Amino acid sequence: YNPIAISGFEIVATEDNTTITITPTADLVTHPAGVPFTITLNRGQTYSCISNSTTATSRPIGTSITSNKPIAVTLKDDSAALGGCRDLMGDQLVPTGVIGSEYIVMKGSLNFNEKAFILAVENNTQVFVDGNATPIATLNTGEQVAVDILNPTVFITSTSPVYVLHASGFGCELGSAILPSIQCTGSSSVFF
Repeated sequence: YNPIAISGFEIVATEDNTTITITPTADLVTHPAGVPFTITLNRGQTYSCISNSTTATSRPIGTSITSNKPIAVTLKDDSAALGGCRDLMGDQLVPTGVIGSEYIVMKGSLNFNEKAFILAVENNTQVFVDGNATPIATLNTGEQVAVDILNPTVFITSTSPVYVLHASGFGCELGSAILPSIQCTGSSSVFF
């Protein structure tokens, strides 16, 4: 593709003098993998992090982002490829304090198999699918495993909280979403 497809994330501050520390898992443009760096943003300012490579294995999956004040983080991948189709995919992340360990993935309407990507935030997290007693993977912080969504629903559990990103869509139009845990009962406040 021209221009070349990229992967990365955007960080926006909600308050002045927000200090953010980023530890990338893959090389970012101007920042090497594994080396933490700190930025300071004021309310409404945005910082963009882009992968230094276009290969699938060099995506900044599992990058650690911490801040001293509330921020919003949106991930993006253009162009994500699945089953011969390509599209921009992404979603806004949620804080680790609201993720869970039980998820139900409902198959969408793609013309091919969909996927769920499970990302661990704690070491030695075991991931189970559809009630099987044998884990499909044991993950450490920042590691992920992909699960093919072959049935109308797939039940995912884990021994520690995880993120689950569902790659779905309609026909050949891809989309993705961070799924809420079935333990999440919502919030008593809404901001817009």
